[in-house]
Amino acid sequence: MRCPVILGVSALAIVLVVPAFAVPLPLSALPLDYSSLYSPDWPMYGHDLWGTHFNSVETAVNESTVGSLVEKWRVDGIGMYGTPAVSQGTVYVSTAAGDVVALDAVSGALKWTTHTGLTMTASPAVANGLVFVTNLGPDARVWAFDTATGTLVWSSVIDQYAAGWGSPVVVGPLVIVGQSGGDEESGTQPHRGSLQAFNAATGSLVWRTYTVAPGHLGGAVWSTPAVLNDLVYIGTGNSFDGVPDPGNTAMMAFSLETGAIVWSHQFEDFGDEDFGASPQVFPTQAGFVVGEMQKSHYHELDAATGDLRWSITLPVNWSVIGTPAAAYGAIYSAGSEATPDGYPVGDFCLGVEDGSVLWSHPSTGSFSAAAAAGGVIFMPETIGILHAYDAATGLELWNVTLPGNTYSGPVISHGLVYMGTSKGLVVYGLPS
Repeated sequence: MRCPVILGVSALAIVLVVPAFAVPLPLSALPLDYSSLYSPDWPMYGHDLWGTHFNSVETAVNESTVGSLVEKWRVDGIGMYGTPAVSQGTVYVSTAAGDVVALDAVSGALKWTTHTGLTMTASPAVANGLVFVTNLGPDARVWAFDTATGTLVWSSVIDQYAAGWGSPVVVGPLVIVGQSGGDEESGTQPHRGSLQAFNAATGSLVWRTYTVAPGHLGGAVWSTPAVLNDLVYIGTGNSFDGVPDPGNTAMMAFSLETGAIVWSHQFEDFGDEDFGASPQVFPTQAGFVVGEMQKSHYHELDAATGDLRWSITLPVNWSVIGTPAAAYGAIYSAGSEATPDGYPVGDFCLGVEDGSVLWSHPSTGSFSAAAAAGGVIFMPETIGILHAYDAATGLELWNVTLPGNTYSGPVISHGLVYMGTSKGLVVYGLPS
């Protein structure tokens, strides 16, 4: 691996930051991210702004009770790729058919459906009486619907040619979302990736920052941002045109207030080794770090400076696209695809201090995010099996065959486990 490149604001921001269309909001108007960590709901893709996929206040579902989970209800006909979002008694999904659906979180009763007619693969985010979603593309948009009625409040084009694979996050008055493209599924042509912030109330663009220089093609943002205080983190894709650029296959930190690039740390491509999983922030003995899977590699950087703490190559070349769960001093993930020789991928656990493998299980592969709650790690397999492991030991405590294949991730909230599939939404809970 070539030496990583650390670039400060002065090296990239001049050519990459587009002037804001509105006066940047002062940091005093932007709340800190910590409160999202302690929500019993699951209102966004990663549960919280750190993107941990960890509900730390869930108590009903735990290592002692998870083996008793039974199906409580299901809703067919709303097949999805993204994870559901649970907020204030309602579960929201955005479907592959282009529907945004609100259901009673306890009973599954329909509250409303709004049809856009545009394929959606990302996850909803709920805040301030609005539910935000993105469609896949081309020329993908971010949409805001009233949570009570499903009425469209606003929609804005993310960027020209944009593909909306990543999910939005809401930070106070801002909705932040990345954009990618150049893939067959979205139908978008290769272009520059970017990160942008919109006014959550009006949909007006506040700032946009491109990840590579003008005239270059690449640096796509396939995943969902993470936030720590006044920094926003993303990982980027590789080059589409073969032209070297420090914004390709890089982990980056942006100013929440202005969108300026604060640091960027580039890694070797290794041949289509871009960042498909989302970044995550979590504490270690050395302080706060941001970690992210680069398919068959995992990197952990200092969250403030972008300095490399450690980097590993995963065993037997597991290729990870789904986002891990970060909890209990460990990183829980699943390999996505078997190696060419057919060696099985794995569900596995890494230590946050050095990346050592703490436990693993063979798996057929998963593109889904993992999830943690109550000392339990939930990991789906794409073929339609949901596993629950003891977080500390890796012992399998429960599994269930899902109604269909899945790319969605599990959500644990208020004693229920929500799981999206190609068929719809299925919910598990403890016996009455």
